[in-house]
Amino acid sequence: MTLSVRLLVLICGLVVGASAWAQSDDDLYVTDALQTFVTEEYLASTRQTVADVRDRYSDPMLNYWGKRNVRLADVVRDKINYFRRWPEREYRLVPDTLEVREAAGAEGLYHLTFDYAFRTSGPSRKAEGFGEAKLLVRLIGGHVLVVSEGGRVIQRF
Repeated sequence: MTLSVRLLVLICGLVVGASAWAQSDDDLYVTDALQTFVTEEYLASTRQTVADVRDRYSDPMLNYWGKRNVRLADVVRDKINYFRRWPEREYRLVPDTLEVREAAGAEGLYHLTFDYAFRTSGPSRKAEGFGEAKLLVRLIGGHVLVVSEGGRVIQRF
């Protein structure tokens, strides 16, 4: 192999390697951005306002707790009712449960699944336990938009 061919092979290897590193960095950025969204925005519902809900959810929602193509106005109304029913709310991500998967064939669209601990109370009752959340989100720049939301209670205390 001549020196010029060896250099070409070396340069091509470096470019391919650099591209693999860049992809890995992108994956880390996405995972970090989505974990921050889950812990500091989505699960921080005690600080959520109507403006936050409008900014965070798509219109229409593809799926909202089993209902398809739900208008944002209906999501906002449901969230306001939930906030009134449970004025005291605390949610915490269960460590090491966040799974992030890119949706097949849809750039910037991610499936998120995670477990969380919850404690809520309202005027006439309290609830505490663990739940599982399933979200489909679109990452646009640094902004996360929820396009599908669902989940279930795993255990109540």
